[in-house]
Amino acid sequence: MVTISKNGQKIIVSCDPSDNALKNEDHRIFLEICGFEEKTKYRKFEIIAEDPADLIYQLKEEFDIDEEIEFEGEIPKLFADQKNAEKEFQAYQKDGMRLKKDRKSPKIKLFGLTEGFKLKPYQQKSVKHLVTIPNAANFSIPGSGKTIMTYAGFYILKQQGKIDQLIVIGPRASFGPWKTEFEMITGKKWEHNVLQYHASADKRSRMRKNFKNFDVILTTYDTASNDLIPLIQYFRSSKKKILLVLDESHRIKSIKETTESGRTTRSENMIQLGENATRRCILSGTPLPHEWDDLWAQITFLWPQTKPLGSREEYENMIDSRDVARRVGNIINFMWTRVSTKHVKKDLPKQKMIRIHVEMDQIQEEIYSTIRTRLIANIPSGRTMEKVREWRRARVIRLLQVVTNPRLIVERDPVYSSLAPSIQGGGRENVRIL
Repeated sequence: MVTISKNGQKIIVSCDPSDNALKNEDHRIFLEICGFEEKTKYRKFEIIAEDPADLIYQLKEEFDIDEEIEFEGEIPKLFADQKNAEKEFQAYQKDGMRLKKDRKSPKIKLFGLTEGFKLKPYQQKSVKHLVTIPNAANFSIPGSGKTIMTYAGFYILKQQGKIDQLIVIGPRASFGPWKTEFEMITGKKWEHNVLQYHASADKRSRMRKNFKNFDVILTTYDTASNDLIPLIQYFRSSKKKILLVLDESHRIKSIKETTESGRTTRSENMIQLGENATRRCILSGTPLPHEWDDLWAQITFLWPQTKPLGSREEYENMIDSRDVARRVGNIINFMWTRVSTKHVKKDLPKQKMIRIHVEMDQIQEEIYSTIRTRLIANIPSGRTMEKVREWRRARVIRLLQVVTNPRLIVERDPVYSSLAPSIQGGGRENVRIL
């Protein structure tokens, strides 16, 4: 029998001296790959795991095949919590779809906002959705009022006692709208209620001591990544129920866990931080800017415990299938709302489109045609689908560079920058080099 126990981040795999389970070469190789250290030969392995829950499920899968397993410590509770989370997820799926299918505008009682403030009719469903579904996505178009909808939902949740504090992570340029719209809908000065957590390391350390005094905290993706550990400590120690919002959530589109240099990606940092929040929300007008793999980190941030799209590997297999749109849609449809252009048409100024056709010169057109027709066709055999997707994405960028100014390919691109000194002669020679 193999015993697996957990205490905090420490995981211990052990067996009795008379048992040969940990002498099995396959099991030993698996434990070594996972990073376990052998404390007692053939009897006890230990590890301090960054993601204990995920590792425990891997251990269960490894030993469940041919060994009897006993789970101790915090693991039985972990399994019970996971089972409850899956049941809740299924219930929220039904609630979310029921709300989205209802064509009537829901009645919403607002709290904490200035007297006389009213939501637009098209904003009401997204606010109701945010209040109903604990981990929600708002994919409305720019200008539809995603910030206002989020504030309205936050103050309803605060009135209900479900949330104490709103923490927003976004680009630095988003701070302005969050501050001005706070004043507009609450009638309060932002300086006394909203904290901009963006400064030097020393100043940020002092700021964290006052976190609990603010309704709203604004910070950037880079700051949140740099201060991941102290922020997680605040989430855990403050006892506050936090709604964590990612503004322009497509900025965590990378499906990768680490960068080429071995550092944790921004996406993974946000997922780890989100695991400590009470509720989560993502805001983006373009949740799928390029490829299907842009979506995994955003959805996993929302539901880190249930991982609706599966592991990274499972999702990459899913998006390689022909019916990816249907499969992904069936999983995530309940968790998002979107205000589209047709909803806000009356509130937008009349658009005037003036199209100006500009002909490419002969050399520019040759470069364009070469990239458009040959880049994908000439991908070496044996490349993974992930690599093929990267090349397709790169092709779109290259084509935009060419129609704007072909020199961007060699002056702004690290792959081609070494060619810049060579491209000074005739145009056709430049095409051949590129």
